[in-house]
Amino acid sequence: MKVVSISRATVRHLDHILFKELSFEVEQGQQWAVLGKSGAGKSALLHTLKGVFNVLEGSLEYPLLVQKKQALNIQDPLFTYDKMIAFVRQQARFRNRENMANLFYQQRYHAHFSEEAATVKEYLSQDDHSSTFSLPEMFSLEWIIEKLQLDMLLDKTLIQLSNGETRRLMIAKALLKQPVLLLMDNPFVGLDRETRPILRQLLEEIKEKGVTVIMATSFKEIPESVTHVLYLTHQKVAFMGPRDSFRDGPMGDERPSDDWKLDLDLFHFIEERSPDQQVGFEDAVKMENVVVKSKGKFILKAINWHIKKGEKWALVGHNGAGKSTLLSLINGDHPQAYANAISIFDKKRGSGEDR
Repeated sequence: MKVVSISRATVRHLDHILFKELSFEVEQGQQWAVLGKSGAGKSALLHTLKGVFNVLEGSLEYPLLVQKKQALNIQDPLFTYDKMIAFVRQQARFRNRENMANLFYQQRYHAHFSEEAATVKEYLSQDDHSSTFSLPEMFSLEWIIEKLQLDMLLDKTLIQLSNGETRRLMIAKALLKQPVLLLMDNPFVGLDRETRPILRQLLEEIKEKGVTVIMATSFKEIPESVTHVLYLTHQKVAFMGPRDSFRDGPMGDERPSDDWKLDLDLFHFIEERSPDQQVGFEDAVKMENVVVKSKGKFILKAINWHIKKGEKWALVGHNGAGKSTLLSLINGDHPQAYANAISIFDKKRGSGEDR
């Protein structure tokens, strides 16, 4: 049984044509990885399957979803097949407690905004009143919390979550919809080393329960549960078929390489054209005994970090360790950046420097 079928479709968003003559079929029991370079159309394809973008010519059909609707005897005149599809986007779209305004990125660093945000427990318990029907339960709330290890996060507000914790919560919310088709846009982005195996195992269990997954991802992060690959280039299908057949298929710049080298010519080109006041600095970043607290809890404690001119650093740590908070101090997004001893390009933060 086909889950979704696109046949010779022309897809448009606003005044842009995204795809022409697009054809793509997914059978029940399959899991697909959508690959391609940035801008190839991976996210656009997921939005098309979700019904967000307009199909001008050709067809987009959901045979399995039609069958499910008939089996469930759904009579709701407002029913759309979107009700059976869950989409894990790259960016979260949380709203405040009154559901009146979106929560924005910088709010996570302001303690007084936390009162506007629901807790993880409240968010997961919110009912979806957009339809009068419900799909059979495959994933209970308790099962989802256990599998995604959310129990320690339940009392946190949404804006207190790290990027990786937010990603896990978005996946949990998608599963609570009991979807027939699950779309995921780069689900491994933001997850730490310990959490990635958890998601891989979860995808295996989702597959066993009969849920079809289509995910946009990178070549390095194709989970074992994936059975088929769609490779896009310039909004066109370059390869479509079983995963094993793709190993000898077209790769282009998608093939991973461990032989990374610094482009010295480009580095010197940028350095030569930097403003004089930045060329002469010694410390790009200097932090001395930096402390960040929220609601009486330490987020960062006694951080001393010097980044010399020309150095290259990798910032690593588990989800919630404080990586994004540390970067927000450098960028000046965090209000406590001005209450700590932080210098950027040898100039003290808060001394009137031009960011």
